[in-house]
Amino acid sequence: MAEQAKLRTALCACVVAAALLPHSANAQSSGSGADPGVRGMAELGIGVLTLPNARVCVAGEEATDCSRSSTSLMLEAWQLVSPRRAFAVGAGITLGVIPTKDAVPTGSSRIQRDHRRGYFTGEAIARYYPVLRRTLECWVGLTTGLVVVGDTFTSSSPSVQESDKAFAGPRGVTIRTEGYTMGLATGATYNFAADWYFGGNFRIGSWFLPQQPGRDALGDEASLTGRTAMFLLGLTLAYRVTL
Repeated sequence: MAEQAKLRTALCACVVAAALLPHSANAQSSGSGADPGVRGMAELGIGVLTLPNARVCVAGEEATDCSRSSTSLMLEAWQLVSPRRAFAVGAGITLGVIPTKDAVPTGSSRIQRDHRRGYFTGEAIARYYPVLRRTLECWVGLTTGLVVVGDTFTSSSPSVQESDKAFAGPRGVTIRTEGYTMGLATGATYNFAADWYFGGNFRIGSWFLPQQPGRDALGDEASLTGRTAMFLLGLTLAYRVTL
């Protein structure tokens, strides 16, 4: 009986060893395919933001012509952490560099006004990487956060522009409209140096703003209200480290 017990023990040890050895060999041979652990990434980007439903007005000699669609140059900055190889979470900001500029009708026809619209978003993002190669990575993700639209109205009347009087404070009024945003994102990155990645991304989403526009003392109104669709196409440069 003792010999049978020893034989069963030896057989079990052989089975366990046979099961473990192939895994060790595969882990050593795969090398780069192993999970590198927690990683951090800083990402900067530049892109073009399009709001297809935004109102843009241009003042003519006889009337003011208003159309739909607005495009602006944007800067992005993101901080992400990847607890596992195929997942990453983080947060970032998007800032309008060159705001949309136009002229809009106002509540007072005696005062000419110029209008500039700028954008700022602060969002969280969750990414999943379905494609992971040595030099190429592709990801899809979800975004959500806050958006602020700033409408600045500045007097352009000749009497004001040519005045020799000193003005204290700004010559315009800014109406800030706050809301939240939700969207989808996708992108790809190429590893061109040790820890450096170059890539592109595309985002589509909606801005949910108040239904009633804000107004200033002259009757100027915020240019965006309600649900506004947005599209962003950009290029990114990222640096990644193991934490």
